[in-house]
Amino acid sequence: MDQLLAAKTWALLWGLIISFVGCMALRVIAPPELRAFRATASQLLIAAGMSVLLTDIFFLNVKIVALTGERAREQSNFAITVLKYIAFVPAVAWLPLITEPWIEIRTEHFILAAVVIAAAHLVFRSRHRAIIREHCNRPGLEDDEEEFPMKLGLRY
Repeated sequence: MDQLLAAKTWALLWGLIISFVGCMALRVIAPPELRAFRATASQLLIAAGMSVLLTDIFFLNVKIVALTGERAREQSNFAITVLKYIAFVPAVAWLPLITEPWIEIRTEHFILAAVVIAAAHLVFRSRHRAIIREHCNRPGLEDDEEEFPMKLGLRY
């Protein structure tokens, strides 16, 4: 769990740094209406929220950190992986475009958005802990066993 937390923290930290540097760099060349306090605050909230939530989503099903644990025995399906990205990326790009102007309108919207981001983070965090707990409580495989029957709760 400590290794997963360290990897997740590292990814989140770099996501936040890149997002905030990007926001501040683009603020320099932005028109005056985008340099207002509300606009900047909403952009930083969206950047922080997206960094936190995307890190949570990315690490949701990660059970071991690469090169620190046993290699997975099953092969991932490349077509399904590509399909996830094709379906997920437009939603991730569309959500900030829609919510940012709404957040700028009123302080209550800003607070509500921050609460929704925090609540979603807590849901993802508790779900990830449940996945890790389930993974750690599974019995270990013997050398000649395959993982698929074990997922069904079956043993040889």
